[in-house]
Amino acid sequence: MSTKEQYWKYSLIAIIIGLGIILFRQIAPFMGGLLGALTIYILVRKQMMYLSDKRKMKRSIAATLITAEAILCFLVPLGLVVWLAVVNLQNINQAIIAPFEEAANIIKAKTGYYILGKDTVAYVISILPRIGQAIMGGISSFAVNIFVLVFVLYFMLIGGKKMDKDMIKKQSLEVIEEVIPELDADNL
Repeated sequence: MSTKEQYWKYSLIAIIIGLGIILFRQIAPFMGGLLGALTIYILVRKQMMYLSDKRKMKRSIAATLITAEAILCFLVPLGLVVWLAVVNLQNINQAIIAPFEEAANIIKAKTGYYILGKDTVAYVISILPRIGQAIMGGISSFAVNIFVLVFVLYFMLIGGKKMDKDMIKKQSLEVIEEVIPELDADNL
């Protein structure tokens, strides 16, 4: 192999690796939705097969029905748990502030130093917006992942049989390549 061919080979490998890293970084925020869709698809795949094969229901109607089921049985309760957590975080401030004030008064009585002075309070107040932004960022990320989950789940259910066949074919080719390393998968 000449130097020029090696240069092109390594350049192509570097470009592929660079594009892979860029793609992974761009798709990372949606990874929760994709993995959630795959998980729910595995749970409801047999229901889809039953509705489309045994009941002879159109795949689009069956997928819509199962997606609605997934929303009602998985996503609504999950959303309610997140909502409950946010409400509890809002109410926790009042439950935490009173014991801190009491502890600060005890420390002031014993040492003479008031830890809830202007500088400490100003520092805590400066941190609160960052915490609020982090919480709101998490909630918006959760909402985007839920939308991605529903969207991907629907299309996984529509193309489920073809996807399953492709996966089985790929896995069987990998097993054949492990057993017979000389065999080229393209010749099958």
